[in-house]
Amino acid sequence: MWRKDTQKAKDCYFGGVKVYMILIMFLVSGTAFAHPWTPELKPMEHYYYVGEKALSNGINCMVITNRKQMEKIFGRINRPDTPHFANENLLVMVMPETRKDTKLSYRASFVKAGNFLAIYCKVNHTKHTLTYTHYPIATAVVPKYKGVNQVYFYEERKKTTPLIEKVALPERL
Repeated sequence: MWRKDTQKAKDCYFGGVKVYMILIMFLVSGTAFAHPWTPELKPMEHYYYVGEKALSNGINCMVITNRKQMEKIFGRINRPDTPHFANENLLVMVMPETRKDTKLSYRASFVKAGNFLAIYCKVNHTKHTLTYTHYPIATAVVPKYKGVNQVYFYEERKKTTPLIEKVALPERL
């Protein structure tokens, strides 16, 4: 009789410990912040570069965090789809003025991991020459995330994904 009672006590004790261990592992796994995830980004169309800043050769990447910066690059805009800078950032990818038919675009989703965002871009160079010059440009809106202070822009290619540019975000007050 004594042996059965102690066995029952051990089973209850270790059964309870198993439940608590499983519960603790579940709670700890849910609190990690560096797990990468892929939210959607919102493309913005029909924006045109009018900035006075000289662009370097290749792709120029920017993260616009306020209305004043946006007006320096695009001029004064009164459109209903303008980003809400209190909780959104505007991503801009622009190339110097050219006659080549070049299209820039973003992948529909991006990766948020730890303190950075990874944005994937595509560059489509065609063989056509245009009769006018233009600034190839792509714009998109992403939410602002607490603790995110870097944005990495990558070019998607068939075999590699090289880093185009790393942009530091200003600290939020």
